[in-house]
Amino acid sequence: TACEIPFASAKRVQRASSAKWVVVDSVPCDQEADVGLQTSDVRELARKLSCVEPFEFGILQCRGVVRCIKPGNRRPSSFDFVFQIPKELSNEPKSLRSYLSSSANHTLTDRFKLAKQLAKSISYVHTLGFVHKNIRPETILVFQDNKSALGSSALVGFGKVRMAHGRTRQSGDLAWEKNLY
Repeated sequence: TACEIPFASAKRVQRASSAKWVVVDSVPCDQEADVGLQTSDVRELARKLSCVEPFEFGILQCRGVVRCIKPGNRRPSSFDFVFQIPKELSNEPKSLRSYLSSSANHTLTDRFKLAKQLAKSISYVHTLGFVHKNIRPETILVFQDNKSALGSSALVGFGKVRMAHGRTRQSGDLAWEKNLY
């Protein structure tokens, strides 16, 4: 069962074999890029994210990647990262965009906590040797917890991620607000 997360780039999906929910972040395959190199980068990122501590770094633990190929095509159309939701968190995350568009008031302390979590997440991605390049309110999930009104955040939206030493694709988006970097 798949459920959209309003204003988010990721979905939450319930595994057929259990009652557990996961977050699926779809990374479109660049049709002009070297598919072998892109597959290698995705595999390396997934391997590194499989060892992450979600509460320490604000990134969900990767449980695997699904290579999606449309019928009649040899190239993958996307890579779907599957992230585990820690049992201590709500199975119904909201995007940061949802929180920003709601009328809920959050304390300055909660906002600073969220900003610090996001800074840790970005720093950790850089420590792994990758550049995220897609940080927006739609790529930040917020999970309810018992510690604050805003909850714990997790960075997703790895659609434009690349190796730090890799070549930039210098690709933009028609939506100007997605070109802010």
